[in-house]
Amino acid sequence: MAIEEEVRCPNCSRAVVPRLVFKGERNPIAYRKAEHVCPYCGVVMYETGGGVNWWAVAILMAVFGTCALVLVLTFMSRR
Repeated sequence: MAIEEEVRCPNCSRAVVPRLVFKGERNPIAYRKAEHVCPYCGVVMYETGGGVNWWAVAILMAVFGTCALVLVLTFMSRR
């Protein structure tokens, strides 16, 4: 049982295996977008990915919130 790996290109109408081109820089908060490009005509057939990594945002918020709480409690205890 073979898996269909080819996609029909909307520009040149060939059945192709798209090449992936990643856009944007790597960072822990956002996923990078991937452009699926036709290897024959070079048109961007479709894009996937992108968006916010909510787990990383939650962890960063927890870390910064904890640091802010420690600073506030430290300054309050000195009075």
